[in-house]
Amino acid sequence: MNRSYNTFVFVALLILIAAMYFFAEFRAASVWLILGVSAIKFALVSLEFMEVRKAHPLYGTWLLILFFFFAGGLLWFL
Repeated sequence: MNRSYNTFVFVALLILIAAMYFFAEFRAASVWLILGVSAIKFALVSLEFMEVRKAHPLYGTWLLILFFFFAGGLLWFL
């Protein structure tokens, strides 16, 4: 990838981190909002910086399953 695309993804990740900070103030929907933003961040990091997009499709499937277990575990303990 070119450098400008990496910069775009980096700025998007920073904005998502700030959004998670502000979503933490809302008590009712904070878990779902933060979990949704975490899913977007997880996808951006794994596809762009871990280069899962170029790897075998099994790795992408494994990361998706891993995120669902993470989200399920989080919701289980709440």
